[in-house]
Amino acid sequence: MTPDQIKAALNICPVNMQIDEPLFCKLTYPRYARWFNGEEKTPDNVLSSVVLLGNMPIGLAIIKLKKKGAAQLLSIMVVATFQRMGIGTLLLQHMEDRARAAKMTQFETHYSDRVDRTPVVSLLQHCGWSQPEHLEHRISAYCDWPKRMGANWKAMVKRCLRNGFSATPWFDISEKEREKALLMETEQVNPDWPRFALFEPESNPLLSVALRQYGELVGWIHCQSIPQEGYHHYVTGFVTRELQPRGWLLAGMDMIVLKQCEIYGPESLSVYETPASSPGMRAIMEKHFNEACLWMDDRYSCQKFLTTT
Repeated sequence: MTPDQIKAALNICPVNMQIDEPLFCKLTYPRYARWFNGEEKTPDNVLSSVVLLGNMPIGLAIIKLKKKGAAQLLSIMVVATFQRMGIGTLLLQHMEDRARAAKMTQFETHYSDRVDRTPVVSLLQHCGWSQPEHLEHRISAYCDWPKRMGANWKAMVKRCLRNGFSATPWFDISEKEREKALLMETEQVNPDWPRFALFEPESNPLLSVALRQYGELVGWIHCQSIPQEGYHHYVTGFVTRELQPRGWLLAGMDMIVLKQCEIYGPESLSVYETPASSPGMRAIMEKHFNEACLWMDDRYSCQKFLTTT
């Protein structure tokens, strides 16, 4: 069949994601394949469409409907044999139409540079999406990494403890302390960086802490856990300016990942994120965590505003 004959024979249709469709598992990432092999119920706000050539699935796309009219493209894939025929374009346009039908006004996607994303980025550009925007830098390590750090690291942690360092569960803070945290965030955190309230609904209460000096709130760390991946993402970390050069945030990370090690095991992963607009924090991460690092990457985003037709 010629490419035009193949495209004419295609059927792009929504998938009932509550049924067992193991053939689709090879057309997406392992974390989403669980929705097709019966391991996990699909969230109600997730939509999927498949490209069929006869009875054979050759493409799959998955989107997530978010609040405030935004849809996120989680995954799009076409079997290698059928790539460079315009099938990806048809599939992406189909998902854009489904997003519009769901009253979404914006489409976005995030991706890592750990693997070559050139084909996907080219597809997005072809379909009118924005140029990639650098979001954040990430570094990952097994959570027992503090046990492998040298004498200087251990001395830094002990020094913080001598100067009143402690950490308590984030969700135990008082309303007055929350107001203090919001004020510190307004006065000392870059306005372009995400606010901690954005992450609270999905934060792991076991691994999200308030950092204190002699009992007074001076910072915080929030963690979002993704059990099916074994990843624990430390998405926010802050201490007051006067404590930043004294290693206070690093001492907080030392304490919380050792707790992660106790709860989830030493081979669970801790992933640290810092905004692309924070080169200083990136340098600190690379300096202190380089020896324990499993991988480092940069994440990017592309967007498209959806107009009604």
